[in-house]
Amino acid sequence: MDDTLLTQKEFDDLLEYSTSIPTGTTIGKRWKRRIIVFKTINDKIFNAGYLPPNTTFIEEYYLIGEYIPSEKEGQIGIQWKKSVVVGNLEIDKQIYQFKNRNLS
Repeated sequence: MDDTLLTQKEFDDLLEYSTSIPTGTTIGKRWKRRIIVFKTINDKIFNAGYLPPNTTFIEEYYLIGEYIPSEKEGQIGIQWKKSVVVGNLEIDKQIYQFKNRNLS
């Protein structure tokens, strides 16, 4: 899964839809979804937008959803990317990409 680099303001400005999706399906519309990874008492691991009782928290992260064109006529697609908040300024995105480039 690809990453989406965001400033803190861009992340904060996105509406959160952790257990649903936005009703307006405009191409390019973006939102965030909180994912909580947890383990049940049977040691099964699940991802959800909430932490059920009697489970063990493992990690939390956010995905960014975006409506995209679909190859199927009359339908719309959703693209999911993992969010990476890189700082407060737009230049922080370029700095992050430079520091994390693959040199091999």
